[in-house]
Amino acid sequence: AALKSGHLRYAADVLDQEPPPPDPPRRGLPGVILTPHIGSRTHESVQRQASCAVENLTRFLAGRPPIARAV
Repeated sequence: AALKSGHLRYAADVLDQEPPPPDPPRRGLPGVILTPHIGSRTHESVQRQASCAVENLTRFLAGRPPIARAV
């Protein structure tokens, strides 16, 4: 009700079902933005990930700790 009335806004990049059905229930409501789960995957973020991976591999091969440890 709050979404339909415009009193609440909604943004999501993760939905209950991936890929979403052809017509998800919130599509078309005012103030609603739906993006694919990879909505934040930009050219810049891919470059940063690749640079970090190369740096961590270089450090590992040199016997040094990684930049950041995955937990």
